[in-house]
Amino acid sequence: MESKNIIIAVLCLINIVIITSKFFVSKRVNNDETKLYGYLLIAMLFESISGIVLFITMQYDQQTINIFNGIYLSTMTIWALFFSLYIFIIS
Repeated sequence: MESKNIIIAVLCLINIVIITSKFFVSKRVNNDETKLYGYLLIAMLFESISGIVLFITMQYDQQTINIFNGIYLSTMTIWALFFSLYIFIIS
């Protein structure tokens, strides 16, 4: 079951990389909304990477899991902050 979770997480990471690269390559309007959306995509990218690393390290000792769990929760918090700011700016 765990290998299926890692496969799904890697596929999501590939999807996020494609969306992020498309966003930064294409021409866009330079305003606060698009800047914050770019930050949101980068935060989502780091969150996915840290989630995959956390899935992989679950077979190691508790100290390693605690370190990567803290990193994953930090990236989730940063993503939630950017998402809240994005919703505030567009509304």
